[in-house]
Amino acid sequence: FDVGYLAETYKQWLGAGEPGPARNIDGYAWVEKAIGLRGSDPEMEFAAALITLSGPVRNHSEHVQKALEGGNRDALLAQNLSSMFRNQTVSALLTNGAKE
Repeated sequence: FDVGYLAETYKQWLGAGEPGPARNIDGYAWVEKAIGLRGSDPEMEFAAALITLSGPVRNHSEHVQKALEGGNRDALLAQNLSSMFRNQTVSALLTNGAKE
């Protein structure tokens, strides 16, 4: 999970296709595999929702839904979802986010 999330973070930070330490790593696939191995984990779904902000829309929507549902049971996740980023809550950013 951690390597996959880090790889996708590098791609968002440096830009897709740009030279960087994670250029040839499909970090999202690693994150999805970790979610599958671990089972229901709203925090991992939250991370996957952040990774998929720029798409694909269907996967993004599923991750957002699972993260929002988990926010009802997890105080730290709820706090992260309600925190502000660029004048909106993170949950609003995620809900309005992905583009195909």
